Amino acid sequence: MGKRWIIKQALISHYKIDIIPNHAQIFFRESASTIENYFEGICNYFLDRTTTSGVMEGINNPIKLIMQQWYGLSNFNNFRNRVLACFFD
Repeated sequence: MGKRWIIKQALISHYKIDIIPNHAQIFFRESASTIENYFEGICNYFLDRTTTSGVMEGINNPIKLIMQQWYGLSNFNNFRNRVLACFFD
């Protein structure tokens, strides 16, 4: 077995969500259940650092900026052309 898999299994067995104090579970019930449901994936993300969301952020941010500048205007074809011009010189 790989070293990363062993570390991941140790983290999973050590940091179970049920160790959160009861008073914290009252306030963070939804967050705790989300972490519990996706705990293995969260551990995998931190062990495998080759995956990032940088490419998607680089695509989404210019589109969001154009959408903010375009607020209230209704001609979709002009909006589409502007987005395409942003990515294809």
